Amino acid sequence: MKKFFSLIAIALLSFSFQRDASLDAPKVAICIIGSDSTPDYTSMNSIVSLLQQNGYSVYKFYDPNNQWEGIKRVASEASIVVYSGHGTEMGIDGNYGGLVIDDFISGQRIADELHFNRKALVIYSSVCGGAGSSASDESDIGLEESKRRVLGSALPFLMAGAGAYFAINQVGGAEKFLVNWLNQTNLSDGFTQVSSPWYSVEFNSSFRDYRIAPSMQMGIASKKGGGISTVTSTRNGVTTVRQRVSPKSYEVAYLGDPYFTQRQSLMTNGY
Repeated sequence: MKKFFSLIAIALLSFSFQRDASLDAPKVAICIIGSDSTPDYTSMNSIVSLLQQNGYSVYKFYDPNNQWEGIKRVASEASIVVYSGHGTEMGIDGNYGGLVIDDFISGQRIADELHFNRKALVIYSSVCGGAGSSASDESDIGLEESKRRVLGSALPFLMAGAGAYFAINQVGGAEKFLVNWLNQTNLSDGFTQVSSPWYSVEFNSSFRDYRIAPSMQMGIASKKGGGISTVTSTRNGVTTVRQRVSPKSYEVAYLGDPYFTQRQSLMTNGY
C-alpha cells in the first residue's frame, strides 16, 4: 500500500514539474501593421507596451518593414500574433483571409509557409472580414456570411498550428481583450467581456469544419445599424473617403477552444 501511494505522489510531482515547465516557456509576440492602410500606431504601440510589461519579447513588423520572410522566421516561437491592416479576399475557400504586408499573402500561403511551434493566439485588430463585417459592406451581410468570413480569416493560422483566433473592429478593443486574457481569462469569457455592453452576442457555440479540432467554438457579436459612418477604402493604391448610413455590422469574433488561456498558448504543439 505504501508503495502504491508513493507512486501516486511521484506521478503528481511529475505532472507539477511538467506544468511549471510550460509556464517558464519563452514569451514571444509579433505585432504587424499592414501596408497601404491608415496605420494606427498609437493602438499597436499600446499593445506592444502591454505585452512587454507581461514579459514578452515583441517583434514589430510595421509597414514598410513588414516582410513576410522575417515574420515566418519569428513565428516558429511566437505565442501571440497581432495584425492590423487590410483584409483580403484571398482565403483558402475564396473568401476573406490573408495579410496585406510587403506582398499580398493568401490564406493558403499562411497555411503552407507559417509554422507555429506553440499554440499561438492570433488577433486581427480592425481588419476587414476578420470579425465578419467589411468596410465595403453596403447592407447587413447576415450571421451565416459572418461565420464564413471568420472561418476564412482564422483557418490559415489554425492550419499552421495556432491555438486560437480573435478579432475585433473597435479601436482599443484588442488591448482590452488582451488585458483580461493575459490574466488567464479564457477565450470565450474574454469575448463576452469585451463585447458587453456595446455589442450583442449573436452566436457563441460549437462550430464544425473538418479542418479544425472538434472542440473548437465560434463566437460573433454584432452592432445594430443606424447613424452616419465615414468609410475609408483603398484600391490599387487610391484611397477614397465617403459617408453612408451604417448597416448592422459584425464586429467581434473568435474561433478556438472556448477555454483557451494564455498558459495554453505557451505550450508546444503536440501537448
